[in-house]
Amino acid sequence: MSAEMSTLSLPAQVTIRQAAELKEEWLQALQPASAEAPAEALELDAAAIEKVDGTGLALLLSLQQWLKAQGRSWAWKSPSAALLQAAAAFGVAQHLQLTPVEHTP
Repeated sequence: MSAEMSTLSLPAQVTIRQAAELKEEWLQALQPASAEAPAEALELDAAAIEKVDGTGLALLLSLQQWLKAQGRSWAWKSPSAALLQAAAAFGVAQHLQLTPVEHTP
């Protein structure tokens, strides 16, 4: 039996201007239905991200730590070029587990 997977679609802008609002929105969206509910895996759909700054990256790192503390596994879905470039520029790509994926034909 496989674990349930939910998807959190990330917005186009993940910057200091949206940080407080995004944090609250994500925490509310990710609360378990009940205390007895099993922790489901989460897919972070990052395809829409067009702009991310240092604060946005810190928010994503905090989200990752929160998920780990909740015992939830997670994976990226379609990280955008903007996210990959910003994470590399700030030196956090490895911490966010944003490594280039090699596709084999």
